[in-house]
Amino acid sequence: MASSPYNILTISGSSIASCLGFSFDDVARRMSNQEVGLKKSHRFSDWLAAPVGELDFSYLGSSAPSLYGDSAIFDKVLAFLLDELNKQTSVFTRYKPEEIGLFIGMTTGGVPGTFEAVQASTPHPKLNLEMQSHQRLEKACRDFAIKGFSTTISTACSSGALAAILGQQAIEAGIIKTAIVGGMDILNLVTICGFDGLQLIDADHCQPMSLHNQGLNLSEGGALLLLEAKQNVSEPICTLRGYGMCSEGYHFTQPEPNGLGMALSMNMALQNAGLTANEISYVSAHGTGTFANDKSEKAAIALLWPEENIRVDAPKKYLGHSLGGCGAIELALCVDMLMEPSRWSSYLQKFSHRESTPYLLSNSFGFGGSNVSLIVEGLT
Repeated sequence: MASSPYNILTISGSSIASCLGFSFDDVARRMSNQEVGLKKSHRFSDWLAAPVGELDFSYLGSSAPSLYGDSAIFDKVLAFLLDELNKQTSVFTRYKPEEIGLFIGMTTGGVPGTFEAVQASTPHPKLNLEMQSHQRLEKACRDFAIKGFSTTISTACSSGALAAILGQQAIEAGIIKTAIVGGMDILNLVTICGFDGLQLIDADHCQPMSLHNQGLNLSEGGALLLLEAKQNVSEPICTLRGYGMCSEGYHFTQPEPNGLGMALSMNMALQNAGLTANEISYVSAHGTGTFANDKSEKAAIALLWPEENIRVDAPKKYLGHSLGGCGAIELALCVDMLMEPSRWSSYLQKFSHRESTPYLLSNSFGFGGSNVSLIVEGLT
């Protein structure tokens, strides 16, 4: 793992698309009001009776994608996120195309092309480019003239968080000067039926990290963040202070039950950031709502904070589980809490027992034991 960035790079902007809205104002307001974006009436209702977190595609001037996914819809949501990020940061005018990299986490980016190939060619489907997830990345790079090193990441539910680490490392290595990092997924029947087949879905609204967890609720959406050198920003507000990642390899779908891999990831992030556990004021838990994940993550948190004196919440109770998008969304929420604390004051009131510090930690844990922990620091 690379040396700690400390305050070398700053997070200078972020954008979001979620079932609670397409702006941080909307998401913060609705989360503060304890609203959830998960509904039982959705485009997969004939296949799944449980709640799902859908994007409001009419906001983008589109109808909902097909049950099998829709590459054009994915492209449109990603373009929205890039446009919003550029409005905040002017990244495409401040940097040359070859100085900008794009790092996108996803899990089912090539599924629409796979369905199309199967439906169009029998009995032996032919391979086509749309079956490859990197086609979504390459289209975005063409449309926005991004010519620096760019890549997709697919490590299950940690994909969006791992994208931030790879973007950070690419800048540190001098490959690019700025990195647009994040993750996104659009729901389709493969995801819906796959998780239903694993019996991991809560029939009602999920209750992660609680005594009433019965499973997860699937959702869609994503977020992007801009990483760049501190000296290139007039008023740096937030930085990716440290990161940790490990692959425990315990089981294909189950985490190590005592939380050892998850605790290792958090400890690595703390060491990378040069911090102690007591300097963290808030943990954004991966918190899916499944029994195995929540049990392991609770155990991991208890190893680092045995006195239970840490603020912990699981955003998926409001936003659902957006797979490749969740790590980026939850990191972006932490960043926004530091950049715009006033709009999150009501939400954070329930954690008044813990003294605030400028350090927040976000966890993302994926199938196969792909564990990522990120620490962000507020600079003002």
